[in-house]
Amino acid sequence: MKDQEQKSMPKKKLSTELAKGMFSFWGVVLLILSIRWLFVEPYVIPSGSMIPGLLVHDHIIVNKLEYGIRYPFSSRFLWQRRIPKRGDVVVFRSVEDRKFMIKRVVGLPGDELFLDEEGQVWINDEQLPRSHIKNPEKGGEFYSLSERSLMARYEDYDFFREVTPRHEYRVIYRKAASRLDS
Repeated sequence: MKDQEQKSMPKKKLSTELAKGMFSFWGVVLLILSIRWLFVEPYVIPSGSMIPGLLVHDHIIVNKLEYGIRYPFSSRFLWQRRIPKRGDVVVFRSVEDRKFMIKRVVGLPGDELFLDEEGQVWINDEQLPRSHIKNPEKGGEFYSLSERSLMARYEDYDFFREVTPRHEYRVIYRKAASRLDS
């Protein structure tokens, strides 16, 4: 009888250790997923549309509590803190191909936006003030921006400083790009 008890003890201990191991593994996985769902999530800048502020392949961490908490795998909010403000950089999924996009907020709900043929932004019939920046390759008003990081020659772009009531931004426009739909 004692022999049977001694044989079953290691099996019991092994199953207890296995259960502890599984709990700790899945506990860590659940903790990581919860942190990504609730607090922060890393992203990589996929394209040059945010140059010069963010370059292609830059890594960013998104504060997911800034606007509230969403239900997992949904666009509905469990709790909403605030809506995006003009100038915020936001991450969202494209409606067309479901890829992540990273953009700066220009218009708010109810705003009427217009982009003229020179690339000038108008918000509610008011022109967004901007000034031309000369010699971006020398730094100064732009941080050092090489043609390699720009993925084009300086001559292919116009460089501007746009001013909103809350912030000032450095932006670039491709000279040959069409700004209006055909």
